[in-house]
Formats: sequence, structure tokens, C-alpha cells
Amino acid sequence: MPDLFHKIESSIKEVLLIEKGIIFLVDEDKDLIYRIDENDKEIFSPCNVGIIGQAIMERHLYEVHAPNNNPYFNPKVDIDTQRPLLCLPIWSKIHEKNKLIAMVQIIDLQLIGNKLKVKTDSSIDSESLHIFIDILRACIEKAMDLPNFTLGMNLEKK
Repeated sequence: MPDLFHKIESSIKEVLLIEKGIIFLVDEDKDLIYRIDENDKEIFSPCNVGIIGQAIMERHLYEVHAPNNNPYFNPKVDIDTQRPLLCLPIWSKIHEKNKLIAMVQIIDLQLIGNKLKVKTDSSIDSESLHIFIDILRACIEKAMDLPNFTLGMNLEKK
């Protein structure tokens, strides 16, 4: 599972030309978000913790301009940055349609009109972003189909 997370996060950085992006799997039934940090440590938190938690509650694209000054900021789950932070929801199309299955949190990306502008002054139109999110969704849903897949291998112990 750590390899999948790291590959997805690496792809997020490469495709969107950003400094950092992290992916959280969401299990609203158990009220948990799950991610693997850069040291392969599993991190579990309630769905309502941090800026990412607020984005889950809002259930749509969520943008924060000064994350460290945001009242929802939590360094245990959120990217620690003063740059704009964007949270992108990933909705299931196969498993329980329109169920929130993941959130991506990225920095150095700003929504300007219908263009996403990155620090390199290149831009990605919203259609390209939706295609990329569809690819991420397919990867996550494919992983969900694996026989030993659960949201974190140790959920019951947490």
C-alpha cells in the first residue's frame, strides 16, 4: 500500500507541476481519513480534523490562501505551508456511486477563473484536472477491488 500512495503522490507532483501533494483515503462510514507519510507511517484521523477535514465536510473543491493561519489547520494531517492550499475531492463512480473515497491536498496551485495556475506560471485547465482526477479515481477503485484491500491494514486496532 505505501508504494501505491507514493506513486500517486509522485504523479500528482509531476502532472500538476507542484511542490507537494498528498492523498487521503476517506471512509465516512468509520469517520476516518487515512494516509501514508513519506516515512511509510500510517496516519489515521477523524474525518473532521484539519483543513482536509473541513474540505470533506464541505464536499467540494476547497481552497485556502494562508493555511497556517486558518482556524482549521492541523499540522498532524495538513500540509504545513503558507502558500495556497487546494483540496480536491475524488468521488467513486463504481463502488457506491458518488461516495467520497479520497481527497487530494496540494500546494502551489491557485484557482483563477477556470484555470489552475501553478508557481511555474504554467496553467492547467479545469478539464485537464478533471481527467487527472478520473485517473486517480480509477487507481483507487482498482486498489479497492484487490482482495486484501481495506482502508489501512490496521484500522480495527486504531
